[in-house]
Amino acid sequence: MSNDAHMKRIFGLDLMRALAILFVILAHMRTFWVNQFPGLRNFSIFGYWGVELFFVLSGFLIGGILIRCHEKGDSIRDFWIRRWFRTLPNYYLFLSINMLLAATLLQRPAGNWTYWLFGQNLFYKMPSFFPESWSLTVEEWFYLLTPLLIYSLSRVLRSLKKAVIITILSIMVSSLALRIGLVLTADPMWDIGIRKITLLRLDSLMFGILGAWLSHYYKPLWNQLRTKGVNLGLVLTFLSILLYFLMDKNVSFFSRTLYFNLTSLAFFCFLPMLSSWQTNQNKIISAFITRISIWSYSLYLCHYIIMLLFLKYSPDAMQLSITGKICLSLSWLATSLLVSMLTYHYFEKPMTSLRDRPKLIQNNKHGNYPQSNIRARQ
Repeated sequence: MSNDAHMKRIFGLDLMRALAILFVILAHMRTFWVNQFPGLRNFSIFGYWGVELFFVLSGFLIGGILIRCHEKGDSIRDFWIRRWFRTLPNYYLFLSINMLLAATLLQRPAGNWTYWLFGQNLFYKMPSFFPESWSLTVEEWFYLLTPLLIYSLSRVLRSLKKAVIITILSIMVSSLALRIGLVLTADPMWDIGIRKITLLRLDSLMFGILGAWLSHYYKPLWNQLRTKGVNLGLVLTFLSILLYFLMDKNVSFFSRTLYFNLTSLAFFCFLPMLSSWQTNQNKIISAFITRISIWSYSLYLCHYIIMLLFLKYSPDAMQLSITGKICLSLSWLATSLLVSMLTYHYFEKPMTSLRDRPKLIQNNKHGNYPQSNIRARQ
């Protein structure tokens, strides 16, 4: 990537994305260690945090894009083309790889046709195959449904500002109502019965869109919230940690309904500060964070299947000494980073660049979309 491209990035948002993928990596790394250190099961909170960070960040970035696109007169078709060239090639690549490996080297059950249409966890429990794809399904349905609502409401109300906030509130209320109804009638488990069901989780991304709405229409207020937002975010994050470990999440009504909103609100509070953090003076840290952020989508898609291969072909992985486990963990991490880097440079980036062909984008009257941090995974 050129220096100019780097200058367009926002370090605070890169940091948010890098933390999100590193949290997910940390949560899965415990698999190598948990038999020797059972307390590391508590690292599951990092997996939860990582995905929730991705959701809030994705909502913020995509919300800003939707508002700007609508104001410029770009069509909803153009938005979808650009989004899907960004997200679908990588997803289908790793879906195909997972299916191939499941049928050959891993000898595990493979996925079915619903995976090709992002229907594997639409309103029922996520299968065990390609488990990390559950969050991608949430995001793809968000990309499909949210623009439809915003564009439709803006035509009726003749106000984009009202259309966006009504869309936010409508999806927030609907998702929460569905969770409450399901908990009261079916008593689902917190993780597979609520957290990973697409139609129950769309409200998490709405907190990000709310941030985009506030930063666009109420910029002075948004800027004033930087310090207060961080302080409140720290308090809410601490509360989220306490509740995560104190609640019986499979029994508690709060854990299966409003707890997700509490976590999303906590991460939302950091957005005013992070979205204004343009650069970082430490070049080494900045380069590391930027690279992890850029590779995050490929890294999210490849790291879990690589872990399964390491476990498959390291039969004594759970019995290794501490030194052995460190070497195994670092080898897995290095392999995942290498695969994600190669995937990004030789597949993801070339596929994404195809969306800028003039024949695909016919209604973009003002040139390319803003490029800063539009690499949300997501």
